[in-house]
Amino acid sequence: MTKAEWDEWKLHPQTKAFFRALKRGPEKLKEEWARGAFMSDDAAQTQNHQQRAMGKLDAFDYLITLDFAEFQFLQRKDTQDE
Repeated sequence: MTKAEWDEWKLHPQTKAFFRALKRGPEKLKEEWARGAFMSDDAAQTQNHQQRAMGKLDAFDYLITLDFAEFQFLQRKDTQDE
């Protein structure tokens, strides 16, 4: 994918809708956290739930902030792995 194609993709209405949904993800997780959705009577299970939620937050952040240079790096790495 070229930089021009990336820019065009970022401006596409479906891409914009996708990123709007991604940006709502962290807020939804915070609301669930506030409601106690990640709590359990078992401390290990609570820790597991919270770690998974933190992983989701990291994934949302990564995707939301992914730029063309990082995408190019991943694209090259994917091509090398084939």
